[in-house]
Amino acid sequence: MNIQEVICTNMPEQCCINVSVTYQLDTISGITKLNLTRTNMTTGIVKVLIDKSVSSIDELSFSYDDLEVVPGVRYRYVVVMTQTDNTIVCQGVGYADCEFDGLSLADETSSWKTAFGTTGSQYSESYKRTRPVQYINTLSGKYPHRVSNSEANYASGSCTALWVPLGDKCGEPTFPEDCDQYRDAFIEFLMNGKDKLMRTRAKAYIVSIDGEVQENWNPDTKLTTVTFNWTQVGDLDKPVYTPTSPGWVKEVVT
Repeated sequence: MNIQEVICTNMPEQCCINVSVTYQLDTISGITKLNLTRTNMTTGIVKVLIDKSVSSIDELSFSYDDLEVVPGVRYRYVVVMTQTDNTIVCQGVGYADCEFDGLSLADETSSWKTAFGTTGSQYSESYKRTRPVQYINTLSGKYPHRVSNSEANYASGSCTALWVPLGDKCGEPTFPEDCDQYRDAFIEFLMNGKDKLMRTRAKAYIVSIDGEVQENWNPDTKLTTVTFNWTQVGDLDKPVYTPTSPGWVKEVVT
């Protein structure tokens, strides 16, 4: 019998799904371990979000912001509490759809989102898939030889948008004051040399920011957007990283 409540709440302004667990008994009942997993209902991929030992009843009620969710995807969250011998004491299940409709970037230093992050987002993005191919022209051959040194299949693209940090003011930023204030900080964030977790309306990648970052003044809106290019260096749906804080990865494993 489930003895805890699992409430999953979509939080588009924070680009995440919040999982809130309420333990309903007044005793720890011999529980020594807590486990929280997330299942992507589209791909079937399961990821462990929390797996830790517990010793206090206060640890059994908690809130977790899952920032590693992709817009338009339904997720299942399962909480399991066990004893030392792995006997299940209680468990709970919750579901939520990620409704964030915009772009977000994050690394271990900070997290950012498009200023228009919900329905009606005003931004532009493009991406392409790449497999490196080289052509060699021989002296006597009519057609060149194709050389493929690998089966690499990665994405790259560009983005133009207004950006604000995740936080209390992101719901209704003041224009142009907030955007002018944030722009320089966002550009420094782009140029810090760290890989980013990037989420778009339907995709999520670990990316590197490439080349030049450009500011674009729009005389119609009286606002300045930021344009940058990116290249995929990891896949969010595969275990290619080590989480260091909720929703972000610090070390990419190759």
